[in-house]
Amino acid sequence: MTKGPRPPDDLNVREGQAADIQPIVALWRTSMAQHAQKHPIFTPKADGHIAFERFLAEHMAADGAAVVVAEAGGEIVGYGICRLRRRPAYFEPIEHGLITDLEVAASHRRRGVGELILGALCNWLAGRSLTRVEIEVATANEIAVSFWRKWGFETYRQTMGRTL
Repeated sequence: MTKGPRPPDDLNVREGQAADIQPIVALWRTSMAQHAQKHPIFTPKADGHIAFERFLAEHMAADGAAVVVAEAGGEIVGYGICRLRRRPAYFEPIEHGLITDLEVAASHRRRGVGELILGALCNWLAGRSLTRVEIEVATANEIAVSFWRKWGFETYRQTMGRTL
């Protein structure tokens, strides 16, 4: 259950459409700027937004992916992206869902918007008879880590890297 302020009364979580790409990209650019401050690995290329636009369009068109948006007052205030993911055949379950992105505009955080986006993504995945969903989260993003833990996500693997 959401604590604190409620989502706006006119909030609508729906399937993303081509017309939503630019507002989503604007949220993504803000998010990437914040992530890059936490770790340089998240610094996008100068034209990274163009690749992200293609990524969005491909996921909107794919049968094995979903893009959802949260809209309030005619403005996109959040989005989420998920897709089907296959693991090697020696694991059970082989297919599961992967949430690649979930972003809420700063002005709408801590109001239940992320929870509603997460619910829409999980419903989409459950509608495909999947029983597991995973996410990848920047460890330095303590707010995001807290959000995912609140909804039952747990760390079972850690990705580490270094410069060569």
